[in-house]
Amino acid sequence: MNRCGSCTALATVLWLAGCVNTSVEQLRQSPPGAALATDESVVVLGRSQQGEYRTEGGFTQCVADRMDGPDLPVTPAQTFNDRLFPWFEPRTAPQNVDDLRRLLDDPLIAQRLQQNPVRYLVWIDGTTRDTDSGGSMGCAVGPGGGGCLGFAWWEKNAAFEASVWDVTRAAEVGRVSVDASGTSYMPAVIVPVPLLARTEAAACSGLGDQLRELLVPGE
Repeated sequence: MNRCGSCTALATVLWLAGCVNTSVEQLRQSPPGAALATDESVVVLGRSQQGEYRTEGGFTQCVADRMDGPDLPVTPAQTFNDRLFPWFEPRTAPQNVDDLRRLLDDPLIAQRLQQNPVRYLVWIDGTTRDTDSGGSMGCAVGPGGGGCLGFAWWEKNAAFEASVWDVTRAAEVGRVSVDASGTSYMPAVIVPVPLLARTEAAACSGLGDQLRELLVPGE
């Protein structure tokens, strides 16, 4: 009876740990053009906010991997930045499509883009943060060994927005925003067992899928 009750409690905790609430919104500002030409690609870049934070490179790469495919090839961000250094560094990157138009008026920049055409720029802005936590846990070591006892939990929120620019038209195609929140748990009876809510992974898949839908005709 007790053993069954313990199994039920553990199953409940595992179910809770896997629960992530995700909300995704898409706003089309202008329809995308025709399908990409054979030599065109997309690049996914992360924004920084006046030196306060930079969108996590791992998240940006996750979205790029989620979008990448034969019908939507993605150029690595580092390759793009090296090719166009220093115009897309955090301090000098265009903040809006008007800035992009001014950049494209520079013959050198236009030439570098023509050599390896990028059709769409996807700018990702946001972060993952802890929002709340609780519980308690104690660990001790004695002559007979050591162990931990207790229960802790914490909540994370992953909020990101992607804006999509069509380089050929110097126009914003649309925006996609995602908000994912979840609670992780760590019960401990001798050994702590983390049961993690994959909020950032959920945000990545939601954002990447919606961006593909926005850019790939008939997706």
